[in-house]
Amino acid sequence: MQLLHGRSVKRATVVCALLSGCMTMGQTSTLPAPKFLYSSNFSGNKVLGYTVNPSTGAIKATAQGSVATHTGPTRVASEKGGYRLYVINQTSKDLSAYFIYRNTGSLHPVPGSPFKIGVTPTNVAVDPSGKYVYVTTLESTSNPRSDVYAFAVESNGSLKPVPGSPFATANWAFALAIDPQGKYLYVSSSPETSTPSTSQIDAYTISSTDGALTPVPGSPYTEPNSQFCANGAWDIAIHPSGNFLVIPNMCEGMVVYKIGRTTGTLSLVKGSPFPVPYPPSPDVESIAMDPAGQYFWVTTQFCESGCSVSTDTWKLNATTGVPTYLESGIAGCGLLARSAPSGKFVYEVGNINSDCSGGGTTPGLWGLGVNRSNGAFKKVSGSPWASPNADFFTTVGLAVTP
Repeated sequence: MQLLHGRSVKRATVVCALLSGCMTMGQTSTLPAPKFLYSSNFSGNKVLGYTVNPSTGAIKATAQGSVATHTGPTRVASEKGGYRLYVINQTSKDLSAYFIYRNTGSLHPVPGSPFKIGVTPTNVAVDPSGKYVYVTTLESTSNPRSDVYAFAVESNGSLKPVPGSPFATANWAFALAIDPQGKYLYVSSSPETSTPSTSQIDAYTISSTDGALTPVPGSPYTEPNSQFCANGAWDIAIHPSGNFLVIPNMCEGMVVYKIGRTTGTLSLVKGSPFPVPYPPSPDVESIAMDPAGQYFWVTTQFCESGCSVSTDTWKLNATTGVPTYLESGIAGCGLLARSAPSGKFVYEVGNINSDCSGGGTTPGLWGLGVNRSNGAFKKVSGSPWASPNADFFTTVGLAVTP
């Protein structure tokens, strides 16, 4: 099934504790270097593997090249250490799980993979401990019931459902994120029906005992009303401090919530939503959060006379949560953007032609080097690279691992 395509000292101490390395905000020297990149191939029913040059950001295919999945693979996610990779398969409605061989980047199925879900999966995330894997689902477009399926990782790498799974969401669940401490999980829904007409955020506490989910007080939270269209978010990110949830709302721009660290409750940051500097009706599609907590990057499509896509640089105030637009980046026709764990590179899946209007598209991968002083981009040498990825936002997947 193919889903629809939506058009100071204190601070340094906190970051040092959260990111497992002593550094000040914005530094990247102690963050892990990128080692492998994985991207799904929806029509080819496989995952493509690449090695990443940690100095230049250039990629090349692993010796294995690719590995078979079940049918219709889309989103992919790795656990924090880069030892396992998870791939959701929309058409076969299941979850593929692989060991990542650290010396080569080759992928090998864990015992029992793929794991049946039975309804269409839409996204996948792994908690920071690597003990639990969460998958959002959509029953059907005509019956938009959504849930979060939760799995515990066994000692041999296999998966088993956690008690109470699946856990219901308020609406069409499409994106999810887990805070860096592994205490809370957030799901952004994108309405495809007239009721409700606004997007919502489901917030859950994650049990440290068994990974089960419990709604936090006030959940679900309703996003600000849209000015231009039926709002929603296809992606979601959490600041490395764990203090802010950032949502690239399709029609409104950046919606930022402050996360209550003791309860997981959400409160809207004053000024939200923060509009993107484009004509009416832009499609804000994906977000890549800087692991160092200084920037985030957003892919935005806007259509007036033809369509254009750019990846823009924003800076987030780590105290107030207020984002500031810095500049429009390279127009790479990117659909889905993800940061390397070092924060020195951003990678995208999308059309590598200059024409983003939908005609004559060539799918592939972009590599963008990050200027750490201002968050601006410079194309990685050799980028973009032709690659048989899907060219619809909901049929692509990308993960960069240490």
